[in-house]
Amino acid sequence: MIESRTHNKVKTVVYQKEKEGNHLCGDSFMMIETDDYFLCAVADGLGSGEYAFKSSDIAMEILRTHHEWTVPDLMDECNRHLCGERGTVITILKILFDEKKVIYGNIGNIGSFIAADDQKAHRPLPAPGFLSGRKFHYRLEHYYYKKNLHFILHSDGISISQEEYNWMIDLQSTDVSMRYLAEKSQKTKMTVRY
Repeated sequence: MIESRTHNKVKTVVYQKEKEGNHLCGDSFMMIETDDYFLCAVADGLGSGEYAFKSSDIAMEILRTHHEWTVPDLMDECNRHLCGERGTVITILKILFDEKKVIYGNIGNIGSFIAADDQKAHRPLPAPGFLSGRKFHYRLEHYYYKKNLHFILHSDGISISQEEYNWMIDLQSTDVSMRYLAEKSQKTKMTVRY
């Protein structure tokens, strides 16, 4: 599935594909834009198939329901609701438009690239672990931008090098970048998020 959305202030493209032999993808994503912020996230449920999807979907439902909350509060609430489930890794980005600030929250192996104002991309290091109702430590970082912001969030289904990401930033085209990642995914039979 390829989904392209143009919000008021943000343009997004998402590519998602279930693993071969599964009818459900264990990865989930969400995006919400308000007048004040844009919130998006990618979660990868542990394992694959139905139970992986259930865990990642629980996290996305928490974010959709409480999107106005802070990133730390969202992480805590997701963790609380995942007690007794398989668990999930997650990255949350909240972009505050007036402050021109990006809040990055992560636990687990969701890859991320963030580039502000056409500068070289920063690749935050993910925090080890996953959400499953147990005590956890997540990574919380803040970034600022003046005019432009580009980012990619992706599950462990694909590897993107720093050079590939910088090339995509230079293109300034989400459509060309998405086609490139989708083709790469088809060759390696993996999942991509953008």
